[in-house]
Amino acid sequence: MCQLYQARVQPLVRQLKSPKPLQRRLFQKFHLVSLFKFNKTPFLTCTFLLAGICNFCKSIDGKEYELGELRTCEDITAHMYCLYFSPGLTQNGLFDEGINGFLLPDIRKELRRASQLRCSYCDQRSAAIGCGIASCHANFHLPCGLKNGVFTQFHDPSQSYPAYCQRHRPKLKLPSFKDTKMCTICQENIKFSTDKASLVFLSCCQTYFHRSCLGQLAYFQGELSLKCPNCLNSGNFITSVKENGICVPPRDYLVDSEAVNTASENVVWECCAEECSCENGRSHNGDNEWELFACDQVCFKFTICANRQY
Repeated sequence: MCQLYQARVQPLVRQLKSPKPLQRRLFQKFHLVSLFKFNKTPFLTCTFLLAGICNFCKSIDGKEYELGELRTCEDITAHMYCLYFSPGLTQNGLFDEGINGFLLPDIRKELRRASQLRCSYCDQRSAAIGCGIASCHANFHLPCGLKNGVFTQFHDPSQSYPAYCQRHRPKLKLPSFKDTKMCTICQENIKFSTDKASLVFLSCCQTYFHRSCLGQLAYFQGELSLKCPNCLNSGNFITSVKENGICVPPRDYLVDSEAVNTASENVVWECCAEECSCENGRSHNGDNEWELFACDQVCFKFTICANRQY
């Protein structure tokens, strides 16, 4: 056992003493999770449980609306969406047990399984998520998959949270167009030839959006408040958003207090219409039709409008 420790463990322990600050900060916890025999030769399987970083995708920073909230319980840290899409995990506990019902022994077991799987995109281990097609052997970390066109289905009727690699992802309706259109959430122009992979087409008002913009809008507004920014439709809009693999949390509007405070401090109170008709200038805040008000169509943008016709 001592010889095995020197041969297998000591080289890994030396990495913990690396002079590089990033490695010293990340590799804070080292766990030997199992000892087993492989081809009659003792072998140690080691899992690094990193403090403040998702133990599944090893992502230091990620967008909450893409990866979910980063939760910690005891020595386990994981994004909620990494837990949802790991096929070996189910919520066997109550909501207040483990991490939202995912029990810690189950998570550790899934981490051991994932430690043997390499990501099809970055070639690193801990690729717990696999393609939903049984004959496909693609595995990936959630951030790697999202960067490479993986389709994640949050609202599958079976509640199994399947994910599909770029090769097997469902074919969604996306009519081509020649002229330049505009994503009404970020107000940026889009072209079908260059932006095809990042677009979503919704049938409620025959409109195109950036997938990231729509995902952010749905995450912060929630199912109880979500409406189409163009036609203000709710039912058909939410159904189309779900069919396109975008998470619509079953809750009301989510307030990010830090973002709201920052935006409130930096907002400029003036009319942002292309042509302001007020004789007293854009910054005039008067009564009746010349009163300035905040546009609330997009929850995470603070745009000031005045005398706008709808």
